[in-house]
Amino acid sequence: MAKKTLEEKIKLVCWWALGLTILYFLIGAWLIGDGPKFDPTKTYNLLKDTLTLTAAFLAPVAAFVLFSDWREQHIEKLLEQESSEIYASYIDILDTWQHYRFEVEDDEVFTQSTIESREAKHFGLMDRVEKAIQITEQLQSRDIKAKEFTELALNCFKEIRNLIFELNILGSFKEKQFNPQKYNFEYTDESNSEFSSRMELNFEGMQEQMMTNFSRVYGNKSKLFAFSSNLKIQN
Repeated sequence: MAKKTLEEKIKLVCWWALGLTILYFLIGAWLIGDGPKFDPTKTYNLLKDTLTLTAAFLAPVAAFVLFSDWREQHIEKLLEQESSEIYASYIDILDTWQHYRFEVEDDEVFTQSTIESREAKHFGLMDRVEKAIQITEQLQSRDIKAKEFTELALNCFKEIRNLIFELNILGSFKEKQFNPQKYNFEYTDESNSEFSSRMELNFEGMQEQMMTNFSRVYGNKSKLFAFSSNLKIQN
């Protein structure tokens, strides 16, 4: 059912006021009537009372209608703003993750980075995801209209969180692959070359799993955008 505009609501109130005014006047005229005899004083007093009653009815009702319309517009504007911000956060976090992934997968770039710099990016991304989840959960608990959008957004953010963990593990495999002399202490009968090969295999397996999961998360982009667009204020 389509929502009524403010103009339509005001018109409806006016029609109700007009109907009640006519009804009150007719009943009053019947009660004070004295057959065919016309009494201008009584008629004047009845008309004055009718208009006073109409004004008394219109004032609070009009104020309520205006306040309700303002409140609805405020809620819709807030819903549009927050859903747009959540979608933008989803896109921005994915974009940052992909830059981080390039730094891990590219051998030259990786060797120029440090464990500390990669950890800083890891925890920075995790912090942004957790904040996005918190904002999305707040919107979900506050407005049932955003149910489809928030459910999908929460699922996307939680899967992105898993992607960040997987990328961190990917980086640790490459770190060990490139530095066997530092990390090859698990098996005493394994040479550094064998250790590096094993870490490379682990890297490739994790990379394949991670990219499969990434495709699924990124595949929700158009659907999430559609849900976000549906929450925009319709002019």
